[in-house]
Amino acid sequence: QSDNVMSELQVTAQKQKSWNYEQAKGKHSGTEDELEQQNVQWTNSYLLNNNTTLAGGSDWRNESYKDKSENKTFDRTKGALFG
Repeated sequence: QSDNVMSELQVTAQKQKSWNYEQAKGKHSGTEDELEQQNVQWTNSYLLNNNTTLAGGSDWRNESYKDKSENKTFDRTKGALFG
């Protein structure tokens, strides 16, 4: 690639657990939630001159939220193109 062109691919994943408590019921009222995310982002840029850079790319995200107290799962997938 030329010095004027840059391309970057980022792939990330995370998993997060959280506990929720009702203050009136104390520590034995805890319910667990779980969130999982996967993200892929691809960015390309071109340095046109000292004052101008052209850039664009794509972004994709998948999320899964599990409410273990209700035994429900909510899934969401989003994608975007930007420039």
